[in-house]
This record gives sequence, C-alpha cells and structure tokens, in this order.
Amino acid sequence: MYLKNNNSELLRKAIKDLETGLKIDPKNAKLYSLMSTSFFYLNDVKKAKEFFKKADEIDGSAINEEYRKIISSK
Repeated sequence: MYLKNNNSELLRKAIKDLETGLKIDPKNAKLYSLMSTSFFYLNDVKKAKEFFKKADEIDGSAINEEYRKIISSK
C-alpha cells in the first residue's frame, strides 16, 4: 500500500506490527527483511542495514535479491 500512495503513516503502522511480530518470533528472517525495506522507504538507511544484516544472518533466502543489490550499494 505504501508504494501506491506514499503514505509514511501506513509504513509506520506496519513497522509497529512487525515489531510485535519480532517479539513473538525473534528468529523470523522475513520479518527482519520487511523491517529493513520499511526503514529504507523511510530513508533511514542505517536502520535498514541493521535489519538487513539480521535477516541475512538468520536466513539469507528471506531477502529479495533485487533489494539485496540495492541495500548493498548504499
């Protein structure tokens, strides 16, 4: 939805939901990957890279290869 309307408030709500998910399942690489992309869209590359690294450590296959190329170039 964020990409359709560029509403950062929706993205912030999604981050809150992802944080809740990580409290429940702290080893879920997909959630870390989604957190990374969410922070990337908010232009917080530092946090995006932190969550990317965690996702990659847990399960590198949870990361979209196109996103991997983009975040690695930053």
